[in-house]
Amino acid sequence: MSTLTQITNGSWIPWVGLALSLIAASVYFIIASPARPADYKSPPIPVLIVAGLAYLIGGMLILLGDRRLLIFGAIVNVLVMTAFAVAARMGHATVDRLSLTSKVAQVV
Repeated sequence: MSTLTQITNGSWIPWVGLALSLIAASVYFIIASPARPADYKSPPIPVLIVAGLAYLIGGMLILLGDRRLLIFGAIVNVLVMTAFAVAARMGHATVDRLSLTSKVAQVV
């Protein structure tokens, strides 16, 4: 049995969490890239890069299955979603397919 299978206890759920965190990280990196439109409303690029890196690291930590890390990640995710909702409501965030893809991956 491989080490990764032992870490996840043979469950597929941590792998789904990893895949969703990779989707969220990818979207943050896409929004931070020069490919986004000039009128796209988003946080500063360093914030987007830190968020993308946080989702990459968080996705890897999901595989550890430490309950404290999972609870901490869930709490931080709620704060991020709340900040996005407030920013969108105030007109400071673009709500489109790209940003909604990230938010769906974060919620699931």
